[in-house]
Amino acid sequence: MLNRLVFAETKELARILGNDNIRFVGGCVRDLIAEQPISDIDFATVFTPEQVIYHCGKHDIRVIPTGIQHGTVTVIIGSYQFQVTTLRRDVSTDGRRAVVEYVDDWEADASRRDFTINAFYLSIDGKLTDFFGGMDHLRSNKIVFIGNAEERIKEDYLRILRYFRFSGKFGGGNAPDDGLARLFSRYSAHINYLSGERLHSEMFKILCLDNAPQTLAHMQNCGVLHFIFPGDVSFDILRNLIAIEDKPNPIRRLAAIEGYDVKALCEHWKLSGEHTKTLKAIKSDDIAMEDPKIIMRHLGKDRFRDIAYLEAARGRLPYELHEVLEFATQWKIPNFPIYGHDVMALGLKEGRKIGQILSKLEVYWEQHGFLLSREELLKRLRILVEEAQVDE
Repeated sequence: MLNRLVFAETKELARILGNDNIRFVGGCVRDLIAEQPISDIDFATVFTPEQVIYHCGKHDIRVIPTGIQHGTVTVIIGSYQFQVTTLRRDVSTDGRRAVVEYVDDWEADASRRDFTINAFYLSIDGKLTDFFGGMDHLRSNKIVFIGNAEERIKEDYLRILRYFRFSGKFGGGNAPDDGLARLFSRYSAHINYLSGERLHSEMFKILCLDNAPQTLAHMQNCGVLHFIFPGDVSFDILRNLIAIEDKPNPIRRLAAIEGYDVKALCEHWKLSGEHTKTLKAIKSDDIAMEDPKIIMRHLGKDRFRDIAYLEAARGRLPYELHEVLEFATQWKIPNFPIYGHDVMALGLKEGRKIGQILSKLEVYWEQHGFLLSREELLKRLRILVEEAQVDE
Protein backbone atom coordinates (compact mmCIF):
# COMPACT_ATOMS: atom_id res chain seq x y z
CA MET A 1 0.00 0.00 0.00
CA LEU A 2 2.86 2.39 0.81
CA ASN A 3 4.04 2.25 -2.80
CA ARG A 4 1.12 4.51 -3.72
CA LEU A 5 3.17 7.31 -2.14
CA VAL A 6 6.70 5.95 -2.01
CA PHE A 7 8.06 5.52 -5.54
CA ALA A 8 11.07 6.68 -7.52
CA GLU A 9 10.11 10.36 -7.81
CA THR A 10 9.12 10.85 -4.15
CA LYS A 11 12.24 8.96 -3.04
CA GLU A 12 14.30 11.31 -5.20
CA LEU A 13 12.79 14.39 -3.50
CA ALA A 14 13.41 12.88 -0.05
CA ARG A 15 17.00 12.12 -1.02
CA ILE A 16 17.57 15.70 -2.18
CA LEU A 17 16.07 17.35 0.92
CA GLY A 18 16.97 14.61 3.41
CA ASN A 19 14.63 11.96 4.81
CA ASP A 20 14.43 13.67 8.22
CA ASN A 21 13.56 17.05 6.71
CA ILE A 22 10.49 16.15 4.66
CA ARG A 23 7.28 14.15 5.16
CA PHE A 24 4.13 13.42 3.27
CA VAL A 25 1.31 15.45 4.81
CA GLY A 26 -2.45 15.83 4.96
CA GLY A 27 -4.88 14.46 2.44
CA CYS A 28 -2.57 12.07 0.61
CA VAL A 29 -1.74 10.29 3.88
CA ARG A 30 -5.38 10.26 4.95
CA ASP A 31 -6.47 8.81 1.61
CA LEU A 32 -3.71 6.20 1.75
CA ILE A 33 -4.94 5.04 5.17
CA ALA A 34 -8.59 5.13 4.09
CA GLU A 35 -7.77 3.26 0.87
CA GLN A 36 -9.20 6.10 -1.20
CA PRO A 37 -7.83 7.32 -4.55
CA ILE A 38 -4.92 9.73 -4.11
CA SER A 39 -5.06 12.82 -6.30
CA ASP A 40 -2.37 15.23 -5.08
CA ILE A 41 0.79 14.36 -3.16
CA ASP A 42 1.84 17.08 -0.72
CA PHE A 43 4.90 17.37 1.49
CA ALA A 44 5.79 19.38 4.58
CA THR A 45 9.39 20.34 5.27
CA VAL A 46 11.54 22.13 7.81
CA PHE A 47 13.24 23.99 4.95
CA THR A 48 12.13 27.43 3.85
CA PRO A 49 10.91 27.81 0.25
CA GLU A 50 14.22 29.43 -0.67
CA GLN A 51 16.11 26.46 0.75
CA VAL A 52 13.91 24.02 -1.16
CA ILE A 53 14.58 25.95 -4.37
CA TYR A 54 18.31 25.97 -3.64
CA HIS A 55 18.63 22.23 -2.89
CA CYS A 56 16.47 21.21 -5.85
CA GLY A 57 18.34 23.59 -8.14
CA LYS A 58 21.62 21.86 -7.33
CA HIS A 59 20.11 18.69 -8.84
CA ASP A 60 18.53 20.46 -11.84
CA ILE A 61 15.05 19.92 -10.40
CA ARG A 62 12.54 22.53 -11.53
CA VAL A 63 10.67 24.44 -8.80
CA ILE A 64 7.73 26.80 -9.35
CA PRO A 65 6.99 29.40 -6.61
CA THR A 66 3.24 28.76 -6.79
CA GLY A 67 2.38 29.97 -3.27
CA ILE A 68 5.70 31.12 -1.96
CA GLN A 69 4.10 33.90 0.10
CA HIS A 70 2.39 31.13 2.10
CA GLY A 71 5.46 28.91 2.20
CA THR A 72 4.53 26.63 -0.72
CA VAL A 73 6.46 25.76 -3.86
CA THR A 74 5.76 23.13 -6.53
CA VAL A 75 8.57 20.70 -7.28
CA ILE A 76 8.47 18.94 -10.66
CA ILE A 77 10.16 15.57 -10.97
CA GLY A 78 9.44 13.60 -14.12
CA SER A 79 5.71 13.78 -14.81
CA TYR A 80 4.85 14.50 -11.15
CA GLN A 81 4.18 17.82 -9.43
CA PHE A 82 4.58 17.89 -5.65
CA GLN A 83 3.53 20.78 -3.43
CA VAL A 84 6.15 21.31 -0.75
CA THR A 85 5.21 23.59 2.13
CA THR A 86 7.36 24.86 4.97
CA LEU A 87 6.22 24.10 8.52
CA ARG A 88 4.20 27.11 9.68
CA ARG A 89 2.44 28.74 12.57
CA ASP A 90 -0.43 31.24 12.13
CA VAL A 91 0.40 34.73 13.32
CA SER A 92 -2.99 36.24 12.50
CA THR A 93 -6.17 35.28 10.63
CA ASP A 94 -9.21 37.17 9.36
CA GLY A 95 -11.60 34.36 8.45
CA ARG A 96 -10.34 34.11 4.88
CA ARG A 97 -6.53 34.10 4.93
CA ALA A 98 -3.71 33.80 7.42
CA VAL A 99 -0.40 35.51 8.05
CA VAL A 100 2.13 32.80 8.87
CA GLU A 101 5.66 32.42 10.20
CA TYR A 102 7.98 29.52 9.54
CA VAL A 103 8.83 27.06 12.30
CA ASP A 104 10.76 23.83 12.66
CA ASP A 105 8.14 22.22 14.90
CA TRP A 106 6.00 19.48 13.32
CA GLU A 107 3.35 19.61 16.06
CA ALA A 108 3.03 23.38 15.76
CA ASP A 109 2.39 22.94 12.04
CA ALA A 110 -0.19 20.24 12.77
CA SER A 111 -1.93 22.47 15.29
CA ARG A 112 -2.88 25.02 12.62
CA ARG A 113 -4.68 22.45 10.48
CA ASP A 114 -8.45 22.08 10.51
CA PHE A 115 -9.33 18.45 11.32
CA THR A 116 -7.49 15.61 13.01
CA ILE A 117 -7.79 13.40 9.91
CA ASN A 118 -5.91 16.05 7.89
CA ALA A 119 -2.97 16.31 10.29
CA PHE A 120 -1.14 13.08 9.46
CA TYR A 121 2.57 13.10 8.59
CA LEU A 122 4.32 10.14 6.99
CA SER A 123 8.05 9.74 6.49
CA ILE A 124 9.49 8.23 3.34
CA ASP A 125 10.30 5.06 5.32
CA GLY A 126 6.68 4.67 6.42
CA LYS A 127 6.65 6.12 9.94
CA LEU A 128 3.28 7.73 10.71
CA THR A 129 2.97 10.75 13.00
CA ASP A 130 -0.52 11.44 14.35
CA PHE A 131 -0.56 14.17 17.02
CA PHE A 132 -4.31 14.40 17.62
CA GLY A 133 -5.82 10.91 17.33
CA GLY A 134 -6.81 11.27 13.69
CA MET A 135 -6.38 7.54 13.07
CA ASP A 136 -8.99 6.65 15.68
CA HIS A 137 -11.33 9.34 14.34
CA LEU A 138 -10.92 8.09 10.77
CA ARG A 139 -11.67 4.52 11.80
CA SER A 140 -14.74 5.59 13.76
CA ASN A 141 -16.08 7.96 11.05
CA LYS A 142 -15.64 11.09 13.16
CA ILE A 143 -14.69 14.51 11.84
CA VAL A 144 -13.07 16.36 14.72
CA PHE A 145 -11.69 19.90 14.73
CA ILE A 146 -8.17 20.32 16.09
CA GLY A 147 -8.38 22.36 19.26
CA ASN A 148 -11.33 24.70 19.74
CA ALA A 149 -13.87 24.30 16.93
CA GLU A 150 -15.11 27.88 17.15
CA GLU A 151 -11.59 29.26 16.86
CA ARG A 152 -10.83 26.99 13.90
CA ILE A 153 -13.97 28.20 12.13
CA LYS A 154 -13.23 31.88 12.78
CA GLU A 155 -9.74 31.43 11.32
CA ASP A 156 -11.21 30.40 7.97
CA TYR A 157 -14.96 30.21 7.36
CA LEU A 158 -14.41 27.83 4.46
CA ARG A 159 -13.90 25.20 7.16
CA ILE A 160 -17.66 25.10 7.62
CA LEU A 161 -17.99 23.72 4.10
CA ARG A 162 -14.93 21.51 4.49
CA TYR A 163 -16.48 19.94 7.57
CA PHE A 164 -19.51 18.84 5.59
CA ARG A 165 -17.38 17.56 2.71
CA PHE A 166 -15.21 15.43 4.97
CA SER A 167 -18.23 14.29 6.95
CA GLY A 168 -19.84 13.17 3.72
CA LYS A 169 -16.74 11.32 2.59
CA PHE A 170 -15.18 10.04 5.80
CA GLY A 171 -17.77 10.67 8.50
CA GLY A 172 -20.45 8.28 7.37
CA GLY A 173 -22.62 11.16 6.19
CA ASN A 174 -23.71 11.86 9.76
CA ALA A 175 -25.23 15.18 10.79
CA PRO A 176 -23.08 17.38 13.05
CA ASP A 177 -23.82 17.23 16.74
CA ASP A 178 -25.92 19.99 18.30
CA GLY A 179 -22.90 22.02 19.41
CA LEU A 180 -21.32 22.11 15.99
CA ALA A 181 -24.67 22.71 14.30
CA ARG A 182 -25.13 25.83 16.44
CA LEU A 183 -21.63 27.05 15.53
CA PHE A 184 -22.25 26.53 11.84
CA SER A 185 -25.56 28.38 12.08
CA ARG A 186 -23.93 31.23 14.00
CA TYR A 187 -21.09 31.77 11.55
CA SER A 188 -22.60 30.69 8.23
CA ALA A 189 -23.32 34.29 7.15
CA HIS A 190 -19.54 34.78 6.92
CA ILE A 191 -19.52 32.42 3.94
CA ASN A 192 -20.62 35.47 1.94
CA TYR A 193 -17.16 36.96 2.48
CA LEU A 194 -15.34 34.02 0.90
CA SER A 195 -14.17 34.44 -2.67
CA GLY A 196 -16.42 32.88 -5.27
CA GLU A 197 -13.52 30.79 -6.51
CA ARG A 198 -12.95 29.17 -3.10
CA LEU A 199 -16.68 28.72 -2.65
CA HIS A 200 -17.33 26.94 -5.93
CA SER A 201 -14.19 24.84 -5.65
CA GLU A 202 -15.38 23.43 -2.33
CA MET A 203 -18.99 23.07 -3.47
CA PHE A 204 -17.93 21.15 -6.58
CA LYS A 205 -16.22 18.62 -4.31
CA ILE A 206 -19.34 18.34 -2.15
CA LEU A 207 -21.53 17.89 -5.22
CA CYS A 208 -19.36 14.99 -6.34
CA LEU A 209 -19.85 13.02 -3.12
CA ASP A 210 -21.77 9.76 -3.39
CA ASN A 211 -24.08 11.05 -0.65
CA ALA A 212 -24.23 14.66 -1.89
CA PRO A 213 -28.02 15.04 -1.32
CA GLN A 214 -27.71 13.88 2.29
CA THR A 215 -24.72 16.15 2.90
CA LEU A 216 -26.48 19.14 1.34
CA ALA A 217 -29.56 18.41 3.45
CA HIS A 218 -27.42 18.56 6.61
CA MET A 219 -26.04 21.90 5.43
CA GLN A 220 -29.57 23.10 4.79
CA ASN A 221 -30.70 22.06 8.28
CA CYS A 222 -27.83 24.05 9.81
CA GLY A 223 -28.76 27.18 7.86
CA VAL A 224 -25.61 27.04 5.75
CA LEU A 225 -27.10 26.59 2.27
CA HIS A 226 -29.05 29.84 2.57
CA PHE A 227 -25.76 31.69 2.04
CA ILE A 228 -24.67 29.48 -0.87
CA PHE A 229 -27.78 28.98 -3.01
CA PRO A 230 -29.97 31.98 -3.93
CA GLY A 231 -33.27 30.22 -3.28
CA ASP A 232 -35.00 27.41 -1.41
CA VAL A 233 -33.45 24.36 -3.00
CA SER A 234 -34.54 20.71 -3.26
CA PHE A 235 -32.58 17.57 -4.09
CA ASP A 236 -35.10 15.04 -5.41
CA ILE A 237 -33.84 15.20 -8.99
CA LEU A 238 -30.25 15.10 -7.76
CA ARG A 239 -30.95 11.83 -5.94
CA ASN A 240 -32.42 10.36 -9.12
CA LEU A 241 -29.46 11.56 -11.17
CA ILE A 242 -26.84 10.03 -8.85
CA ALA A 243 -28.64 6.70 -9.09
CA ILE A 244 -28.24 6.55 -12.89
CA GLU A 245 -25.12 8.49 -13.89
CA ASP A 246 -21.88 6.71 -14.75
CA LYS A 247 -19.63 9.16 -12.92
CA PRO A 248 -20.11 12.43 -11.03
CA ASN A 249 -20.08 15.74 -12.85
CA PRO A 250 -20.41 18.83 -10.62
CA ILE A 251 -22.09 21.09 -13.19
CA ARG A 252 -24.58 18.40 -14.18
CA ARG A 253 -25.34 17.69 -10.52
CA LEU A 254 -25.69 21.41 -9.87
CA ALA A 255 -28.22 21.56 -12.71
CA ALA A 256 -30.20 18.77 -11.01
CA ILE A 257 -30.74 20.90 -7.91
CA GLU A 258 -33.95 22.86 -8.16
CA GLY A 259 -35.20 26.10 -6.65
CA TYR A 260 -32.36 28.59 -7.17
CA ASP A 261 -31.71 31.54 -9.46
CA VAL A 262 -29.14 30.34 -12.00
CA LYS A 263 -27.83 33.78 -12.96
CA ALA A 264 -27.43 34.85 -9.32
CA LEU A 265 -25.64 31.62 -8.43
CA CYS A 266 -23.19 31.92 -11.34
CA GLU A 267 -22.30 35.42 -10.19
CA HIS A 268 -22.10 34.47 -6.49
CA TRP A 269 -19.91 31.43 -7.16
CA LYS A 270 -17.82 33.28 -9.77
CA LEU A 271 -18.23 30.41 -12.21
CA SER A 272 -16.13 30.52 -15.36
CA GLY A 273 -17.72 31.55 -18.63
CA GLU A 274 -17.68 27.96 -19.84
CA HIS A 275 -19.27 26.60 -16.65
CA THR A 276 -21.90 29.33 -16.73
CA LYS A 277 -22.74 28.65 -20.36
CA THR A 278 -23.01 24.90 -19.73
CA LEU A 279 -25.18 25.28 -16.62
CA LYS A 280 -27.61 27.62 -18.36
CA ALA A 281 -27.78 25.36 -21.42
CA ILE A 282 -28.44 22.07 -19.65
CA LYS A 283 -30.78 23.56 -17.03
CA SER A 284 -33.03 25.25 -19.60
CA ASP A 285 -36.71 24.33 -19.50
CA ASP A 286 -37.00 24.95 -23.25
CA ILE A 287 -35.27 21.70 -24.25
CA ALA A 288 -37.37 19.07 -26.02
CA MET A 289 -35.72 15.70 -26.43
CA GLU A 290 -38.12 14.59 -29.17
CA ASP A 291 -35.40 15.34 -31.73
CA PRO A 292 -32.03 14.48 -30.16
CA LYS A 293 -30.04 15.22 -33.31
CA ILE A 294 -30.95 18.92 -33.30
CA ILE A 295 -30.05 19.30 -29.62
CA MET A 296 -26.75 17.50 -30.08
CA ARG A 297 -25.82 19.58 -33.10
CA HIS A 298 -26.56 22.88 -31.35
CA LEU A 299 -25.14 22.07 -27.91
CA GLY A 300 -22.46 19.45 -28.60
CA LYS A 301 -22.18 15.87 -27.43
CA ASP A 302 -21.08 16.55 -23.83
CA ARG A 303 -23.97 18.89 -23.07
CA PHE A 304 -26.34 16.56 -24.89
CA ARG A 305 -25.29 13.71 -22.58
CA ASP A 306 -25.81 15.96 -19.56
CA ILE A 307 -29.31 16.82 -20.77
CA ALA A 308 -30.11 13.15 -21.38
CA TYR A 309 -29.12 12.26 -17.82
CA LEU A 310 -31.11 15.18 -16.40
CA GLU A 311 -34.22 14.42 -18.43
CA ALA A 312 -34.01 10.78 -17.36
CA ALA A 313 -33.66 11.87 -13.73
CA ARG A 314 -36.80 13.99 -14.16
CA GLY A 315 -38.65 11.10 -15.77
CA ARG A 316 -39.09 13.03 -19.02
CA LEU A 317 -36.72 11.24 -21.39
CA PRO A 318 -38.84 9.71 -24.20
CA TYR A 319 -36.21 7.03 -24.90
CA GLU A 320 -34.16 4.52 -22.95
CA LEU A 321 -31.18 6.32 -21.43
CA HIS A 322 -28.61 3.76 -22.57
CA GLU A 323 -29.89 4.05 -26.14
CA VAL A 324 -29.56 7.84 -26.10
CA LEU A 325 -26.03 7.69 -24.70
CA GLU A 326 -25.02 5.08 -27.26
CA PHE A 327 -26.50 7.22 -30.03
CA ALA A 328 -24.49 10.22 -28.79
CA THR A 329 -21.32 8.17 -29.07
CA GLN A 330 -22.01 6.83 -32.55
CA TRP A 331 -23.73 9.70 -34.41
CA LYS A 332 -21.42 12.01 -36.32
CA ILE A 333 -22.63 15.59 -36.15
CA PRO A 334 -23.00 16.83 -39.78
CA ASN A 335 -21.73 20.14 -41.10
CA PHE A 336 -24.19 22.46 -42.83
CA PRO A 337 -23.07 22.34 -46.49
CA ILE A 338 -24.20 25.82 -47.57
CA TYR A 339 -22.12 28.96 -47.05
CA GLY A 340 -22.37 32.71 -47.40
CA HIS A 341 -20.65 32.74 -50.76
CA ASP A 342 -23.37 30.42 -52.08
CA VAL A 343 -25.95 33.07 -51.25
CA MET A 344 -23.88 35.88 -52.78
CA ALA A 345 -23.40 33.82 -55.96
CA LEU A 346 -27.17 34.10 -56.49
CA GLY A 347 -26.98 37.88 -56.60
CA LEU A 348 -27.62 38.89 -52.99
CA LYS A 349 -25.27 41.53 -51.63
CA GLU A 350 -23.40 41.21 -48.36
CA GLY A 351 -25.44 42.11 -45.30
CA ARG A 352 -27.75 40.88 -42.60
CA LYS A 353 -30.08 39.17 -45.08
CA ILE A 354 -27.43 36.60 -45.94
CA GLY A 355 -27.33 35.43 -42.34
CA GLN A 356 -31.13 35.40 -42.13
CA ILE A 357 -31.44 33.28 -45.28
CA LEU A 358 -28.77 30.84 -44.11
CA SER A 359 -30.58 30.48 -40.78
CA LYS A 360 -33.89 29.72 -42.51
CA LEU A 361 -32.22 27.19 -44.79
CA GLU A 362 -30.46 25.53 -41.88
CA VAL A 363 -33.76 25.12 -40.01
CA TYR A 364 -35.24 23.61 -43.19
CA TRP A 365 -32.28 21.19 -43.36
CA GLU A 366 -32.73 20.21 -39.70
CA GLN A 367 -36.46 19.67 -40.16
CA HIS A 368 -35.65 17.20 -42.93
CA GLY A 369 -33.41 15.19 -40.67
CA PHE A 370 -30.11 16.54 -42.09
CA LEU A 371 -30.71 14.26 -45.11
CA LEU A 372 -30.96 16.84 -47.90
CA SER A 373 -28.00 16.96 -50.25
CA ARG A 374 -26.11 20.14 -51.13
CA GLU A 375 -27.84 20.18 -54.52
CA GLU A 376 -31.28 19.94 -52.92
CA LEU A 377 -30.40 22.72 -50.50
CA LEU A 378 -29.14 24.96 -53.30
CA LYS A 379 -32.54 24.58 -55.01
CA ARG A 380 -34.25 25.67 -51.81
CA LEU A 381 -31.72 28.49 -51.44
CA ARG A 382 -32.69 29.93 -54.84
CA ILE A 383 -36.31 30.12 -53.70
CA LEU A 384 -35.36 31.89 -50.47
CA VAL A 385 -33.12 34.37 -52.32
CA GLU A 386 -35.88 35.13 -54.84
CA GLU A 387 -38.33 35.75 -52.01
CA ALA A 388 -35.81 38.09 -50.34
CA GLN A 389 -35.25 40.01 -53.55
CA VAL A 390 -39.02 40.44 -54.04
CA ASP A 391 -39.28 41.84 -50.51
CA GLU A 392 -36.67 44.47 -51.39
